[in-house]
Amino acid sequence: MPVGNWYYGFDCIECGKRFACFEDKTNGVSPSKFEGPGHLQVKCPHCNAERLYSTQQVIHFKLPAT
Repeated sequence: MPVGNWYYGFDCIECGKRFACFEDKTNGVSPSKFEGPGHLQVKCPHCNAERLYSTQQVIHFKLPAT
């Protein structure tokens, strides 16, 4: 994932590390809102824990330079 780009993702329930799932094609200008009672089942790339996350848990963030 390119550094400096905007993403949607989660803070892992298991290990606590942040990870991206979707790229924000507007580069943070017009963030989409994830609303409603939906859930997403995703796997953390850091610890491989597969968990169910609610739409309220979606985080909008810019990938910082390391």
